[in-house]
Order: sequence, then structure tokens, then C-alpha cells
Amino acid sequence: MPGRDRGLFATAAVLRRSVPELGPIASTPGGRDWGLLGAFFVCPSITLTPRLGAATTVSVLLTVQVVASIAIDHLGLLSVPV
Repeated sequence: MPGRDRGLFATAAVLRRSVPELGPIASTPGGRDWGLLGAFFVCPSITLTPRLGAATTVSVLLTVQVVASIAIDHLGLLSVPV
């Protein structure tokens, strides 16, 4: 995460604004989990694209997301009303 911090500080220096606090985002319920979910999305995209091609990778990832949303809705996961 050091690279991200450098980019944030560089942007703040160029725009001459203060650096925003990241604490409220990390302290929200599930705030850190969203980063983990993002990593589960980015890592397969990076590894699958050279092997399968861009169109196939996008279609696989979209299919997985649709199947996951159907499972969440059908099973009532994440406190979703059934």
C-alpha cells in the first residue's frame, strides 16, 4: 500500500489540498472486506487474461458475479430478505 499512499500525497500536493482521512472508510462495517473482495476480482483478471483472452475473461467474471448474486438472493445471504 505504500505506492497508493505516495500517489495520494502527490495528488494532494499538486492540488494543494489536505490529505483525506482514510480511517472512517476502514472503520465502516465490512470496509476492509471490500478490499479483499476487490483482490479476489483483480487477481483472476490479471492471471486469466493472458491465458483466455480479454473477452473470455470478462464473460467468465460476469458469469461468476451473476451466479453469486443468484445464490445470495436465493439463499438469503448477507441479510437479504428472501
